[in-house]
Amino acid sequence: MSNRIICHWFVQRQFAKLFLNSLLFVLIALPGFLSADDSAIEIQIYSANGPTGSPELSESDILARAFLAEQSAELTFDTYGLHRVSLQISETLALIRSIDSSMSQITARPQYLPDRLIMGFEGELERIMTDALAGKSGTVGLKSGVIEFDELNRSLGLFAIESFPRLGSYFFHFREPVNLPVAIQYYSKIPGVNLAEPDEFLYVAPTTDVDVFREHETWHVVFTKPIGELFELSDGMEVSVFSVNEDQVERHELNAICGDVDQIIPCAAYGLVY
Repeated sequence: MSNRIICHWFVQRQFAKLFLNSLLFVLIALPGFLSADDSAIEIQIYSANGPTGSPELSESDILARAFLAEQSAELTFDTYGLHRVSLQISETLALIRSIDSSMSQITARPQYLPDRLIMGFEGELERIMTDALAGKSGTVGLKSGVIEFDELNRSLGLFAIESFPRLGSYFFHFREPVNLPVAIQYYSKIPGVNLAEPDEFLYVAPTTDVDVFREHETWHVVFTKPIGELFELSDGMEVSVFSVNEDQVERHELNAICGDVDQIIPCAAYGLVY
């Protein structure tokens, strides 16, 4: 795989993100873009330490969600489509690792828990949420009266809320396989929502990671691992790139010296480091 292909993919990804952001703006600006339902949503209320145990995602599930999140403006993932892509990625990784077993030591790192968001509110919506949730536990009916907010909660399968009064924030827990980047953009455009963030993992040291993208029928897989001792500042990232089409595997080596793991693909794309 040439630098031109990687560069082409990276540029395409940036344009895709711009397109999805524009599409989201149009959708949210349209009145009644979600089906109207004025009934309350039954949810479970917790005062911290609420539902535990997010879905146990396999490595291929993590990568499939990340891949589809960049391709779709849908609020939730189609379960069948998600499973199909996850299976393709699983088979691709297995094929690569059957050829180079050292790649088994490099695994995808989850960025955030897949089934929840950290939410915060201000103004009238903050008052409504405080009145609805303060001092309560068990199952309650939630209806804010803000149509976009209530229908978004319903569409995402909101079923539980953890309340953190001292922090003025909440954990929203969802049943559906949520496209969190898209859900965040929807929530962020609702008046009164001043915080909508994923519950991110905190990594105290550089870690291994895997990234995938697809060009027609070919899967491209980028394995990265830090150069240096664990819990020390990394001297850079060692990058291994594979292209897989059916049962054909092509390997490409890129040894990149980049401090930030998130910059590996752009560095490789523009041929800045080898």
